[in-house]
Amino acid sequence: MLLFQVLWLFVGVGLLGLGLRYKTYQKKIGQGVPKRDFSAMIWPFRFGYDNDGWSNLEGSADLLNQTGADFITIIESDASKPFIGNNDPTMWLGERLGFYTDFGPSTRDHTWGIMALSRYPIVKSAHHLLPSPEGEIAPAISMTVNFTGKLVDFVVAHFGNEEEDLDRKLQAIAVSNLLKTSSKQVVFLGYITSAPGSRDYTELIENGNVQDIDSTDNERWCSYIMYRGVIRLGYARISHAGLSDSEVQMAKFRIPDDLDSYIDNDRIVTDPSQVPEDIHFNPRSVYLMRN
Repeated sequence: MLLFQVLWLFVGVGLLGLGLRYKTYQKKIGQGVPKRDFSAMIWPFRFGYDNDGWSNLEGSADLLNQTGADFITIIESDASKPFIGNNDPTMWLGERLGFYTDFGPSTRDHTWGIMALSRYPIVKSAHHLLPSPEGEIAPAISMTVNFTGKLVDFVVAHFGNEEEDLDRKLQAIAVSNLLKTSSKQVVFLGYITSAPGSRDYTELIENGNVQDIDSTDNERWCSYIMYRGVIRLGYARISHAGLSDSEVQMAKFRIPDDLDSYIDNDRIVTDPSQVPEDIHFNPRSVYLMRN
């Protein structure tokens, strides 16, 4: 009887702690101010391990916070598997940063993971397993985010390995269809394992009806940002340094007042003095500004 009471005591304390934790998280989220401009970023996370092989969620959270990004997709994020760490970076980062979260396809789907973090409410989302007949299963998420009354769609994806040509071809077709059927305002952030101008890149641009954030940047290989129906303001690539072996890519956009009569930016400026300060990236960034 005493053992039974002690067990219930532990359960009660655990539930109390969980309730307090949830209450603290609820106070953090939904603090985004009304805005027309927003920033989006993509980062291959490598499960939160740094270049020395140590788990570094605190360092990751600090980096994400410094970028000021409003929407973040992190790929290779499913560390729930015992052999990777048996933890949940999506929940941890969401609580730490005060962001809404989407874990993406579940651990049971056997992908390497793809998560989404948003400063603004996620109205709806759908998880996708992209065609992968030859190699590892590729995940994707399509979702809608409410930027204080203005709805923008996002499609985020992680394609298969370079060696699996059929996988990448079918995955590009599947994602281009997701983009094609999205709203008039959509941002794509993806890891497509192909060079600029390649077959899969072209499939997304032409059949997905989106634009590359910077078609002149030929130094990319895997990560890309594309868009439709929003105005590009800037683009940045942030060095991986010691936290990860992969860089961060970021873009800033403006939601136009009238979708039928807006003009996109088409000029590259790299001198910060020629760029309005309110749309600057963190000074650590090297960026291209279009205005």
